[in-house]
Amino acid sequence: MVQNKQRIEWIDTIKGVGIILVLIGHCNIPNINQYIYLFHMPLFYIISGYCWNVDKNCNLPFKDFFNKKFNSYIIPYLKIAGICFLIFGLGTNIIRLGLDSDYCRLLGKYLFGILLYSRGITEWLPNCSPIWFLTALFFAEVFFYWIMKQKKSVIWVVLSGLMGYICYLIGKVFPWNIDNAFTAIPFIYVGVLLRKNWMKISRGIYVLPLFLCSILIFYMGICGGDYDSNYLKYFYITGIEAILISISIFVLVHRFGGGGNTVLSFLGRNTLFLFGYNYVINTCLLFVIPSISQTWVMAVVVVFVGSFLAYVTNKLKIRKYLI
Repeated sequence: MVQNKQRIEWIDTIKGVGIILVLIGHCNIPNINQYIYLFHMPLFYIISGYCWNVDKNCNLPFKDFFNKKFNSYIIPYLKIAGICFLIFGLGTNIIRLGLDSDYCRLLGKYLFGILLYSRGITEWLPNCSPIWFLTALFFAEVFFYWIMKQKKSVIWVVLSGLMGYICYLIGKVFPWNIDNAFTAIPFIYVGVLLRKNWMKISRGIYVLPLFLCSILIFYMGICGGDYDSNYLKYFYITGIEAILISISIFVLVHRFGGGGNTVLSFLGRNTLFLFGYNYVINTCLLFVIPSISQTWVMAVVVVFVGSFLAYVTNKLKIRKYLI
């Protein structure tokens, strides 16, 4: 296994690649999302699995593990949702609607969305819908903790994936993205296996076959799913495509872009901030320059502004209050 310091550096770079794809995807550029959405969320699940220390986590008492993940995912989720609720729920909507019944109903819907429903749409999460990922990942890792303690964990991993697909087929939606958590578990397991076999997989000879398989599936006309709503029409093929592309990114970044002092690694260290306030940046930007909506210009500006704000919050040491 590579040294811990080195591992963190190039994993941050992969996170940076992933968050740029998220920011671009949320700009709704025509004919782009169908490809980005194919793998960008599974990439983050696989990263989580790669960083999931099996021995350390499985030896923790459940209470300690639960508290650790709650502090890592749910506390930032509540902070981001609370700030956006104050600004866009209580604040801007009272200007738009006035203090009437519609305003009160909207606030009630936001509170229900934040505290229970947590789906990835602004109808439920006020200008912070990307944070659905935090509740999904929280439950996925809690379930995964139990799975990895079982003797035949791979069976439970497969059953979890099937459960996620069944939820899609029957249209079942669980609170706080538990249905998404089932879908995430196989990807997390892939990350664990990737770390276990990294010395073999990281050889550059594997990159070309992985990309060729990915391109083949593209030519078959398979487009991306919608992981925030657990919409996975081509369940197995979509999953295989996401895994192939993600592993290709891992290998390429490890071989050619693993340095820690890059813009990508900086973005990777600030993914939580960028996830949380991505839609805030988009909304403010389009209010000032509406003409760039759904264009590559918007994507470039969003990445630049997000990077700048992440830098400022780190310099001012206010990050802990925001996430």
